[in-house]
Amino acid sequence: MHEKRKHYRVAMREIKESPAEGIYVTNEELRKCSLYAGFLFVILTIFAFFNRKN
Repeated sequence: MHEKRKHYRVAMREIKESPAEGIYVTNEELRKCSLYAGFLFVILTIFAFFNRKN
């Protein structure tokens, strides 16, 4: 049985493939960042539609 991943490797710079380098992001942190990005996208979309001066 496969376990779900609890983190993903995010490279901080170009390196040879090695699990010793980089940072790890938990699924909870990834979900939280996705929510913030989605909220920011919605706000910017609203500003784009309602700030037109036609």
